[in-house]
Amino acid sequence: NERNEVQAFYPDFLIIRRADSGFIVDILEPHDPNRRDNIGKAKGLANYAKENISTGRIQLIRGKFSSGQQIFKRLDLATSSIRELVSRSNTNNELDNIFEQHSENEFFNFYAECKKPQRLTNIAGLPLD
Repeated sequence: NERNEVQAFYPDFLIIRRADSGFIVDILEPHDPNRRDNIGKAKGLANYAKENISTGRIQLIRGKFSSGQQIFKRLDLATSSIRELVSRSNTNNELDNIFEQHSENEFFNFYAECKKPQRLTNIAGLPLD
């Protein structure tokens, strides 16, 4: 938080996927850029990524909905160069600049995706039908 106190953090998504070497855990945290805790969450994720290099993706995500299309900006804190930039930043404005210069953009057409048939699977990836 703003007083540099450590607080609990509960990411929105933990994705567990199977790999040849076992399971990989991805941490995905969609977060409103207008909240005051952005820099604290980003720095906490950067620190976690530095200490837990076997974790998969560790992403702080921002989304914007426009004309039926969702635009996601993903800041990958598992990348050492991004992690260092975030670790050295101190304000939400600095974090905003990092997002503008270094995030990966992903476009999601909400209406088209809703029309696609979905195949449901269980946690092991096996079909439910």
